[in-house]
Amino acid sequence: MRTVFQAFFTSYLVEPGYGKKFETFDDLVHSSVAYGYNGAIEILFTSSSYADHLSFPTSRCQNCHDIAECRRRIANNDQSCILTVPRLSQYLASEMGILDATKSFCTLENSVFTTGVIFLLHNGSPFLNRLNELTRRSLEGGLLGRYWAQLLWMTSLKSKMRFGNGK
Repeated sequence: MRTVFQAFFTSYLVEPGYGKKFETFDDLVHSSVAYGYNGAIEILFTSSSYADHLSFPTSRCQNCHDIAECRRRIANNDQSCILTVPRLSQYLASEMGILDATKSFCTLENSVFTTGVIFLLHNGSPFLNRLNELTRRSLEGGLLGRYWAQLLWMTSLKSKMRFGNGK
């Protein structure tokens, strides 16, 4: 019994675990975490009706012009946050050789901001039916998921070659 207690107590002292996870955007705003703002993302927010990110106090705002560098700082336990798409976090974690992105990056449960992609064609364009058919087939066939998994795998392999064995 004493050996089991010593093992658990030692592991707790070495790695005490993580703090309370942020569940909502308000939790993030009311914490002491700094907000890293990016000019391009700010233009996107300004052109939409989303304005919740402006509730961060200006004393906790820091310029984050290079999102990849900000993500690297966050992965190295910098007490800051940025608003990006979750896939970017997955990609940068794979690029950095991090196997489990959830241990390095904390994400909110609900989406803060959603957007869509559109194609603009002239009325009566002969490409419309073919574009719709190819888009539907690629989504139903899972091509996007396959290519995404392949991209993560290749960046993970490159990071392991760059950093040695990845440990």
